[in-house]
Amino acid sequence: MGYKVVGKCFPDAASALTAWQGTFPTITGSPPTMAWHISSIVNPTGLVTYSVAYRQFSTTVITNSIASTMQLPVCTQDLTNYVFDKYPVQDIVYVVALAMAVFFGFVSGRMR
Repeated sequence: MGYKVVGKCFPDAASALTAWQGTFPTITGSPPTMAWHISSIVNPTGLVTYSVAYRQFSTTVITNSIASTMQLPVCTQDLTNYVFDKYPVQDIVYVVALAMAVFFGFVSGRMR
């Protein structure tokens, strides 16, 4: 069973947690508030226990959210396309185009 975070499916809870942690720091709300990740753990069923700190830009007061929980959403799509989630198509096209450019560069250089 996979978990879906930031629009992508991940094969296990640990990799989904890593992706979720990568969404910090973030700025939301009105007045603007910055949130950053302090710590988090995940169990095999996808239940995350985490702490986040918040600070409004208009003040210097930092508020901690201690021991909040959330359930990672289950991914319903097939994980056979996991390689395309990990390496987007444009990255694969770039590598293929680079390889072709190098190959044809050597071929045209040899023909002169």
